[in-house]
Amino acid sequence: GLTTKREDEVQRTNTRATFDYSTDGGTTTRNQLNFELTHDWLIPDAPWFTYVQGIYDFDEFKPWDHRVSGFGGFGYRFLNNDRIELDGRVGGGATKEFGGAKELRPEGLISAGLIRYKLSKNQSLTGSSTFFPDIGEPGKFRVVSKIEWTTNIDNTKGMSLRLAIENEYESVTNGDA
Repeated sequence: GLTTKREDEVQRTNTRATFDYSTDGGTTTRNQLNFELTHDWLIPDAPWFTYVQGIYDFDEFKPWDHRVSGFGGFGYRFLNNDRIELDGRVGGGATKEFGGAKELRPEGLISAGLIRYKLSKNQSLTGSSTFFPDIGEPGKFRVVSKIEWTTNIDNTKGMSLRLAIENEYESVTNGDA
């Protein structure tokens, strides 16, 4: 995986890319790619911000081949100090699956929070959980949750080691009625 962040007084950009591939006895058991780009427009000296987010997913073992999502909305920074950051987001957008559903699906976005907790000078925990309700079909939704532990390896070069757990839950999958 690869993560980048750029921030100044009026904007913040985060990118995240992960690739996961594994085999068992020569048979591919996992082959997936995720790329996320989030851009925030910050209001100096205020906790509010606006954002746009784009997400690309590839997963060989899903009923779709590629999934592209775009969202926009408002965010609020609940906490921001030397040790902890906590953001929330709400917004809307759409998702399109290629090789699966043919229509563009409107979705909401509610982020339970992006939290960064600094354990020490060189270690931190980051977590988030995002709820994507399907606007066209009430009761249908996705939830993406992540938790990451990061330790800095070389502060002068910005290198770090990150261990992460990520889960995506879908209320209705292709095989469901």
